[in-house]
Amino acid sequence: MREIASGMANNTRATQVPEREGLPWTVLAAAFGAIAILKGIRRPNLWAATQAQIGYEHGFVKRGLFGALARSLSLGLENYSRFALVSEILLAIVVIGFAWYIWKSRELRALDRGLLIAAFAASFAVTVLAHLVGYLDIPLLGLALLVLCLRGAAQAGAALVCAVASILIHELYFLVFLPVTILPLFLGALKRPSEKRGFAVIAFILIVAVAAVEMSAHSRSLNALQAGELQQEIAERVDFPVDTEFFDVLARSASDNLAIMRSLRAEPDYWPRQVYIGIATLPPAILFLYVTLRSLGRFSGWRRCAALMAAAIASLSPLLMHALGWDIVRWDCLTVVTAFLAMSVCLHDSPPLQLHTRLRAAAVCVIGIGLAAGPGLMDGQNITPFPFVQDVTTLHQVLRSGHIPAPSR
Repeated sequence: MREIASGMANNTRATQVPEREGLPWTVLAAAFGAIAILKGIRRPNLWAATQAQIGYEHGFVKRGLFGALARSLSLGLENYSRFALVSEILLAIVVIGFAWYIWKSRELRALDRGLLIAAFAASFAVTVLAHLVGYLDIPLLGLALLVLCLRGAAQAGAALVCAVASILIHELYFLVFLPVTILPLFLGALKRPSEKRGFAVIAFILIVAVAAVEMSAHSRSLNALQAGELQQEIAERVDFPVDTEFFDVLARSASDNLAIMRSLRAEPDYWPRQVYIGIATLPPAILFLYVTLRSLGRFSGWRRCAALMAAAIASLSPLLMHALGWDIVRWDCLTVVTAFLAMSVCLHDSPPLQLHTRLRAAAVCVIGIGLAAGPGLMDGQNITPFPFVQDVTTLHQVLRSGHIPAPSR
């Protein structure tokens, strides 16, 4: 591991790049990001709308915090049009927050005139994020960004609070976003001569997060009769057709999901589909991970090995979701997001880097792949091609009618 890291570090040229030279690629990144979002944006699906109705009215259940907060704030998510509007607003806030986070990262903007920002903005991951409107992944990403925007003790406190709250919103936070939110704390502990206190803080966050996962996993389990009663109760108070498949999730354990995934992996088209989607979605993650590992040359000895391992875990942890869930494109694209965030964390306080010629060419290829990719989205849907007539038509209909109609089953 040490020799590999040393070899990668030798490819790095410590050359200061004037910040103003980053403007051309950052401008293109804004255009690429807009295109990527328009390719995937849609009305929230019925699964997301149904999931938002789950709260703690009938006892402590997993994924109930979001619905409980919405109910306490009187958001009226029982009305689909209002749920869709709230979901679109949440997505817009997270997109703006992500853009602000990138803009505040001088290291990202200075790295080859913002080329890697453009590679992320053009990626299929941004398209999938837009397509996940209404899903709990969006507020979870927002909370992870909040943690990464802070520094010092405030960051550690936010990492702890957001870990507990986010796991109660959706347990995927533990595998997807928690590793990247504690990565800056880990790197900070490695830099300090007496790092024991920093590692103790990280250990405490992990212990509390594991306890939250255990609490969520052992929350109230519903049998078929109880799930049917809950489904009927929700169906009576909402103005859209509920997604009946969602209620099966409330009765499933992690072992149930593992068993389902074992059977899915035995199907003949599972692995070809994994490869097909991976080719279309994962090249940016590979690029970002490579740059991340190169940026850690400031560490030496065992600290470098620890930093490389932590950065790799933070970058690739969403891939573990393939063992628990069947949304292939979702997990791959969340991996691109966490790989980009991990790269931004590792570039902070790193000596200035400049990509060599072959890596710049690879980044441009990644941009092309992202703009051209369309391996399929959730619910069997496909991307909306330029000039985005479907998006314009839907917006026109919403503005004329004054409400957002629910999609069909």
